[in-house]
Amino acid sequence: MLGKQLLWVFLGGGLGASLRFVFSKMLPSSTTHFPWATFTANMLGCFLIGLLSGWLLKNDLLKSETSLFLLTGFCGGLTTFSTLSNESLLLLRQNQLMGLLIYNLSSFGFGILLVASGYFLIKFYS
Repeated sequence: MLGKQLLWVFLGGGLGASLRFVFSKMLPSSTTHFPWATFTANMLGCFLIGLLSGWLLKNDLLKSETSLFLLTGFCGGLTTFSTLSNESLLLLRQNQLMGLLIYNLSSFGFGILLVASGYFLIKFYS
């Protein structure tokens, strides 16, 4: 059972991480000193995890292999707290204090808002 669950997480995580990589190639941060690729991946992941967890809960699939693939795997691979933390340290080392403040406050604030938005969209409109 654990092997099959691990496979679902692995497959979803690979897809999520691949999408994050695509964002890093499409949205380079070198010209703006703001990590747009990670921010975009994290915000999309927050919205998706809200939508998907609401849908999974509504359909009694929260403890299913579908949940492992979508939430733990795909959304987990797409979003990345370690990269956010590393980029925050880089902004701090570059003395970009306003960028650091904006990046962290917007990431956490919008992240929570997007998770809630996705969840409540599913809860009230499906």
